[in-house]
Amino acid sequence: MSTALIRTRPALPSCRAALQRQHIHHHHLCPLRLPLGHNNVSSPPSLPLPLQFSSSLHSLHSPRRPANVPVTFASRAPRRITDTANMSRAYTTSLPLYTQHPLTPPPTPSHSASSSPTRSPLSRSTSSTAGLTLRVAAGGSGKGKRFQPERDIVGLREYERSLKKGGRMETGQDSFFLAQLPATSFGEEGGLAVGVADGVGGYIESGFDSADFSHTLCEYMAAEASTQTAREVSAQRVMRKAYDRIVKDNIVQGGGSTACVGVFKDGVVDVANLGDSGYFILRLGRTVYTSTPQTHAFNTPYQLSIIPPPLLAQAARYGGIPLHDLPRDADVSKHPLYPGDVLLFATDGVLDNLFSSQILSIVTEEMLACGSWVAGPNGFEVGKGRGDLVERKICERVVRMGKKRGEGREDGPFAKEVQRVFPGEGYRGGKPDDVGVVVVVVEAGQQRGRAGRL
Repeated sequence: MSTALIRTRPALPSCRAALQRQHIHHHHLCPLRLPLGHNNVSSPPSLPLPLQFSSSLHSLHSPRRPANVPVTFASRAPRRITDTANMSRAYTTSLPLYTQHPLTPPPTPSHSASSSPTRSPLSRSTSSTAGLTLRVAAGGSGKGKRFQPERDIVGLREYERSLKKGGRMETGQDSFFLAQLPATSFGEEGGLAVGVADGVGGYIESGFDSADFSHTLCEYMAAEASTQTAREVSAQRVMRKAYDRIVKDNIVQGGGSTACVGVFKDGVVDVANLGDSGYFILRLGRTVYTSTPQTHAFNTPYQLSIIPPPLLAQAARYGGIPLHDLPRDADVSKHPLYPGDVLLFATDGVLDNLFSSQILSIVTEEMLACGSWVAGPNGFEVGKGRGDLVERKICERVVRMGKKRGEGREDGPFAKEVQRVFPGEGYRGGKPDDVGVVVVVVEAGQQRGRAGRL
């Protein structure tokens, strides 16, 4: 959850007192927050297995990005599309220097190398070579609530049933959605849309609960995605249509939220990310992509919003600019998908409390345990295992660890950032917050069925 609503002249209040007063959130007068995130830092694929795995963990054991790591694309890039299939990046950091090689396809389940990414439909595969199958699970837990995986982790069909019943997940001001893209009338296959949203908690001071905004936004994004054909849908369009609808319907009177949306189709994931929620792409024991958060100031993310009249009047009287970003401000990127890939979308309840290395460790342990990844002579390879409910296991472990570390005394990425921005405050421990997570596991298609089958 984020709380800042108004952008004002930076000042230097007591960060520790402000954070404690707002339950370890932030104060909107804090100075500029540099983006966090650790993008594409991984060991060369030629390293032997033990060194490759340990180097990946070590290189990612830092906040979401150290301050001295340059960003190769702007965090605010309206309508900008990045195709990472042809991207190569290198970073100079205080950690060992690694060069990110252009992404190459991992071995197929038969352990033979493939020369190009799979571009087949994602949701209704007809054979082991004719496409990809997606396994999806989502879950979360509200701050201070007891996490119950049997209730709080859902798959695609369970989520669809909960929408029809009009229920709301127990995720506080965080929310998520899952949606099947319909097939076209021309026989083209559909796909899958997923996303997370993190309500801006500061509106509660004006009498508006951003849980209404974030949950309604996700419901509308699910509805928009499920009614658009795979040919016309995009992540930014889903976000824009849902936001336009929530503004027009006038059901939500005030509030704001971040949003991170992914659309899977034709062997590619198209992502639009606005704010400080984000996503990871993990492949064969390495994190090959981490999104960069968009922030106006320290812990003040970009946010979709409906600004209530009292807040507008307050800004007019005392100065300041209410934060009001739009879907066109989202970072947009596209990434090719391969069998064995794991994509994780999460709100800052996870990203502020878990380092990238910890997420990589969870995913690696579960993918190896189910046989979807196996140890080969040159590193990890795609295995023949069809990880039964591995997406749920990963989702459950990430949610549980995010909550545990948020309520614990061990420093996480948020604490490290506070210590960097306010070195004299002595801030320690986690950041209690709501948590929302979506996990998508990509497999080689072997049988016909819906994306996210359980």
